[in-house]
Amino acid sequence: MRSYTAAAALAALASTSHAATVTLQETPCLQPTELKTYTVEVGKLVVVDMPSICGLKLVSTSDPASAPLEAITCQLFKDAAGQVPGSAKFTFASPALIATNPVQEGSIRCDVGAAPASSSTGETQSVTTVVSPVTATGTGMPVGGGYGNGNGTLVVHPTATPTGSQTPPGPEGAANGLAVGTGVGLTALMLVIGALVL
Repeated sequence: MRSYTAAAALAALASTSHAATVTLQETPCLQPTELKTYTVEVGKLVVVDMPSICGLKLVSTSDPASAPLEAITCQLFKDAAGQVPGSAKFTFASPALIATNPVQEGSIRCDVGAAPASSSTGETQSVTTVVSPVTATGTGMPVGGGYGNGNGTLVVHPTATPTGSQTPPGPEGAANGLAVGTGVGLTALMLVIGALVL
């Protein structure tokens, strides 16, 4: 009986002494906060009190042979049970950018070899905007020997071109359409006013 208990204790000690750990460090917020460092065991959910955090990056690993830093993927959770995600999955190459102002997180899980589902740093996105021609009609007075009666129609054909990557991504859905529509409308209005002055 004693040898069984001693063997179990040795096995438990051996498994804990060989468990890889990863060291993570907080990234700065917009407002000054103390940047803390955390060491967590790889392969298990670890409850860590993070009352004020904006981002987190992987710094080092205790066992580069079995848990290379470049192969580790971590994710923060808002709760201690690991049920409510507090960040996207992140890696050494792509740190967690959680918020610009501090938020609270409750636990973290880091695994070896799990590919991140998405990047928290913003991905390169291709944006296609379809805009119908804008027609504006106005009445004006001819200035200095111009031809015609001053009535006319001005047709504006704006074109949208991709601007490359967006970091962080801009507004989505209706908010994005409203921003584009407002820009096109103001451009058309300026062209109408310019045509009326001429």
